[in-house]
Amino acid sequence: LSSVGGGEATSTGQIMNLVSNDVERFMLTTLFISYMIWAPIQAIAILIIGLYLIGPAFAIGIGLLIFVFIPLQLYLSKRFASLRSKVASITDQRMTLVSQAIEGVRVMKMSGWEKELQKRIDDTRASEIAQIYRANKLKALNEALFFSVNVVISIAIFLSHVFIFEGSLTTRNVFTILSLMSVLQIELTKHLSLGVMAGSECWVSVRRIQKYLESPELLVDNDPFSSSDA
Repeated sequence: LSSVGGGEATSTGQIMNLVSNDVERFMLTTLFISYMIWAPIQAIAILIIGLYLIGPAFAIGIGLLIFVFIPLQLYLSKRFASLRSKVASITDQRMTLVSQAIEGVRVMKMSGWEKELQKRIDDTRASEIAQIYRANKLKALNEALFFSVNVVISIAIFLSHVFIFEGSLTTRNVFTILSLMSVLQIELTKHLSLGVMAGSECWVSVRRIQKYLESPELLVDNDPFSSSDA
């Protein structure tokens, strides 16, 4: 679509990418963004209960969770959002090339540009897959942290309670602490991480949609006699 300002044209493929992929980020954000408020509140409540049950050893586990695991997951979420922006940009390029190939198929066949255009599309797709692979590795690492944090934090709490504070473990305390840590694990390392990730992706989508909406309007000639007057 040509614009008044003579800027870069917006292809049908880019518009479809905005409608399908970028708009979907708003739905994911509405599901998880509220946990950025509720997760810290629940963490405070669980901290109070844990201190009442087992003492300062529980605070050591919470500190390990808050100052080690959560910052690491937030960093991974931000890195994922950065890769998401790169993937979206490369996808736009690929969709533009495909749209150009479809719209100009006659010229492409007459000029013998099939192999050259196919090579450009393949190179763009390979670059897109490479970025998606990097993003999936970050996702896998984030999931690995989620499943290991409960075990690591629980061991740290119990060892601190026995060897540092010279306390004793009972069945009631062990099962209660494990239950509290399971709730805390889901809220802080899963839902909060998803909330940050979804918010970051949504912000990237907002900027992409805003950039498209701020593009110059199309030049439409509504005067049917303009050509005859010239």
